[in-house]
Amino acid sequence: MRNSAIPISLVVLLFVACQAGTSQVSAERYSIEDIMSAAFPTDLTAGPGSNTVAWVENSEGRRNIWFASGPDYRSRQLTGYAEDNGFAIGNLVFSPDGEYIYYEYGGSANSQGEFPNPVSLPEGGIQEIRKIPVTENTGMESEKIAEGYAPLISPDGVRSMVLRQAPALQDRRARRRK
Repeated sequence: MRNSAIPISLVVLLFVACQAGTSQVSAERYSIEDIMSAAFPTDLTAGPGSNTVAWVENSEGRRNIWFASGPDYRSRQLTGYAEDNGFAIGNLVFSPDGEYIYYEYGGSANSQGEFPNPVSLPEGGIQEIRKIPVTENTGMESEKIAEGYAPLISPDGVRSMVLRQAPALQDRRARRRK
């Protein structure tokens, strides 16, 4: 009989402790705007030599690449996308020497071969590879390397390769839309 009393008292103690913690948290006021505007990091990527990291941070819809290096790991924003344009950023890849970060900008094509165009650009949606130097400057302009996705950089850093949607598939999808 005594063995079953121990778990019950433990459950009661945990319940009381949780209630006490809940009352302290609920005393602080959070608005929906506070919760929805919290930055959301994704695509954490380690650089060569393991003392550098980069990630994508989505803050109120503005997606930017952030970078930090040891020993202090103080973060800084590399890209300067100031508006919520809806274009995805992902698949970060460091160059072998750690001087550049290559990344995908835009989105994948749908079943009709159309790329996402969240801001209704007249030229249509995009899916491209860009690169940006890892320097002390922040908010720099990135350089378009190619159309496509999944960047791969050679070990010597001289060549890059990207995947692209097959032209035959694009033509077939375009004919279906007509």
